[in-house]
Amino acid sequence: MRNITAPKIKTCRPNSNLVGSFSIKKKDEKDYQDLRQHLYFHHISVGEYLVDAYRELDKLSLSN
Repeated sequence: MRNITAPKIKTCRPNSNLVGSFSIKKKDEKDYQDLRQHLYFHHISVGEYLVDAYRELDKLSLSN
C-alpha cells in the first residue's frame, strides 16, 4: 500500500501577518461582492472571516 502525504503548506509573511491569494469563480462573483461589502461595513477582514468560518463550520468535523 502506498503512503500518500499531504503537500507542505506554503505561507508568505512579509511583516507580522500572513498574506494570501485566491480566485473567485465567475458564478460566485455576485455573492463575493456582497460578502466584501458586508465585511467592509462591519470592519471585518477577509482573513478574519475565513478563519472564523472555518472554526465554526469545519474545524470540529475535521478533527474527529
